[in-house]
Amino acid sequence: MKSRNTLLFGSALLAATVAVIADHQANAPAEIPEAARASAPSSESASQDDDEGYAPCGAI
Repeated sequence: MKSRNTLLFGSALLAATVAVIADHQANAPAEIPEAARASAPSSESASQDDDEGYAPCGAI
Protein backbone atom coordinates (compact mmCIF):
# COMPACT_ATOMS: atom_id res chain seq x y z
CA MET A 1 0.00 0.00 0.00
CA LYS A 2 2.87 2.36 0.76
CA SER A 3 4.34 2.00 -2.72
CA ARG A 4 0.90 2.58 -4.24
CA ASN A 5 0.52 5.83 -2.28
CA THR A 6 3.99 6.90 -3.35
CA LEU A 7 3.14 6.20 -6.98
CA LEU A 8 -0.15 8.10 -6.73
CA PHE A 9 1.51 11.07 -5.03
CA GLY A 10 4.29 11.10 -7.62
CA SER A 11 1.86 11.04 -10.53
CA ALA A 12 -0.23 13.82 -8.96
CA LEU A 13 2.90 15.91 -8.44
CA LEU A 14 3.97 15.32 -12.03
CA ALA A 15 0.51 16.27 -13.34
CA ALA A 16 0.52 19.48 -11.30
CA THR A 17 4.01 20.36 -12.51
CA VAL A 18 3.02 19.81 -16.14
CA ALA A 19 -0.10 21.94 -15.63
CA VAL A 20 1.95 24.80 -14.20
CA ILE A 21 4.46 24.62 -17.05
CA ALA A 22 1.66 24.60 -19.63
CA ASP A 23 0.02 27.60 -17.96
CA HIS A 24 3.27 29.55 -17.93
CA GLN A 25 3.89 28.75 -21.58
CA ALA A 26 0.36 29.77 -22.59
CA ASN A 27 0.40 33.01 -20.61
CA ALA A 28 4.01 34.06 -21.20
CA PRO A 29 4.45 37.83 -21.37
CA ALA A 30 5.44 39.32 -24.71
CA GLU A 31 9.06 40.20 -25.26
CA ILE A 32 10.00 43.82 -24.55
CA PRO A 33 11.30 45.56 -27.69
CA GLU A 34 14.92 46.70 -27.49
CA ALA A 35 13.98 50.38 -27.98
CA ALA A 36 11.55 50.31 -25.04
CA ARG A 37 14.05 48.45 -22.89
CA ALA A 38 16.71 51.09 -23.58
CA SER A 39 14.43 54.02 -22.71
CA ALA A 40 13.02 52.49 -19.52
CA PRO A 41 14.50 53.93 -16.32
CA SER A 42 16.80 51.58 -14.51
CA SER A 43 16.27 50.94 -10.81
CA GLU A 44 20.05 50.72 -10.45
CA SER A 45 20.45 54.37 -11.46
CA ALA A 46 18.21 55.59 -8.64
CA SER A 47 19.96 56.72 -5.50
CA GLN A 48 19.19 54.58 -2.49
CA ASP A 49 19.86 57.53 -0.16
CA ASP A 50 16.88 59.43 -1.55
CA ASP A 51 13.93 57.66 0.09
CA GLU A 52 11.50 60.57 -0.24
CA GLY A 53 8.39 59.37 -2.02
CA TYR A 54 9.47 55.75 -1.97
CA ALA A 55 6.61 53.41 -1.20
CA PRO A 56 7.06 49.67 -1.83
CA CYS A 57 3.96 47.93 -3.20
CA GLY A 58 2.20 51.27 -3.50
CA ALA A 59 1.81 51.57 0.28
CA ILE A 60 1.76 55.16 1.48
